[in-house]
Amino acid sequence: MKNIAKYILIFSGIISYLFFIKAYPVDKFVENYNYSKIQDFNDTNLSTSYNEEILFIVDFSNSMNKKMGYTPKVYYAIDAIREILSKSGDRTKIGLRIFGVTDKPVIERDGKGYSWHKENLCSASTLVMPIARYNAVNISDKLGQLNPQGVSPIGYSLRQAIQNDFSPAASLKHIILVTDGAENCGDDPCLFIKRLVKLRDDIKIDVIGITVDENAYSQLNCLSVQTKGNYYTVNTPEDFQIKFDQAFYSETPNSDKPKTNTIKKYISPESGIKYKSFILEFDN
Repeated sequence: MKNIAKYILIFSGIISYLFFIKAYPVDKFVENYNYSKIQDFNDTNLSTSYNEEILFIVDFSNSMNKKMGYTPKVYYAIDAIREILSKSGDRTKIGLRIFGVTDKPVIERDGKGYSWHKENLCSASTLVMPIARYNAVNISDKLGQLNPQGVSPIGYSLRQAIQNDFSPAASLKHIILVTDGAENCGDDPCLFIKRLVKLRDDIKIDVIGITVDENAYSQLNCLSVQTKGNYYTVNTPEDFQIKFDQAFYSETPNSDKPKTNTIKKYISPESGIKYKSFILEFDN
């Protein structure tokens, strides 16, 4: 009887197993998971906790030629970025946008004398190195080829960067804005960001303010506060590397990751700068 009961138990187990496999085949489980949405570990950004893309937006306006001690501020900024790049690792997705420098004519002579091309000055913002991995050497080399000039179209630069520079797949689009002054093309970057964050929550702006005045601080700090970023003050040569490192490795203050599934694409109703009542303030 014991043997019969044993065989019945084994037979029942086999029947149950076959029923399970028929009712719930392996491919049934596979269909419940969309593996195309799961990023391969070998393809992850090893320097960040999730899919983050980092864009430096660096001020190359004329005021960055001013010296701090015996060295122009722009050289300290370049050295700090290069040091970060040397340590960041090739897996980190980094890009570089600059403003101030333009190859378009900014002044011309007409029948009334000389006149400024305001549009060229205030659209002088260029993505000189698209966001990508294995980009450290490229960005470092490019920084050495640039010379500050022009003015500071910060609002225009932010619009261009947010609309064009990041990939849609990036769960966090991290901008590190490096500047020594406020917008001086008549735009309002703070207002733009306030409107932007009502529509999407995947943007974080960390601002590195280099010897800025109170008015510039108010405008620049707004950008970081509105996007849950941080503002870093640089007043001495020793501050550069410390503050640049803090901005690069900063964590989003709230613990929740950006909700990429609820993000709406932002299309600015004012993609350009209006020059009505325009007063151009030049960097000194």
